Amino acid sequence: MPTEENQPPVQEADTLPARILLVEDNVEVRQICRHVLVERGFLVNAVADGESGWAALQANKYDLLITDNNLPGLSGIDLVTNIREANICLLIILSAATIPQNSDRFGFAAILVKPYTVEDLERKVKEVLSHTSPQCN
Repeated sequence: MPTEENQPPVQEADTLPARILLVEDNVEVRQICRHVLVERGFLVNAVADGESGWAALQANKYDLLITDNNLPGLSGIDLVTNIREANICLLIILSAATIPQNSDRFGFAAILVKPYTVEDLERKVKEVLSHTSPQCN
């Protein structure tokens, strides 16, 4: 007999699971975050760098972007700058060890300061998806 723990999250009949793009270069962090979010019923595409994130955003529609700031090549801030310049409406959570200067000008829905727990991640994602509207230029 399945336990409550093994049951998928209950979705409203007229809502679809949120589509999340996770951009994180640390393999272990990326795998853990993806696993936790998928377990919670989200559809997650996880990539390792900003360039791959930008390509995914151009090819697919997402409800939420969770991006590390310190990425090889195209940084999280550079990725967000591209998103805003392209006028892509998207909720964004920045993950960073320190809060970047002038971070308020990028329109982040939230900032997760590292290190954070999976509970912090889950709480912030649910909060952002349920109480925030995407910023568009």
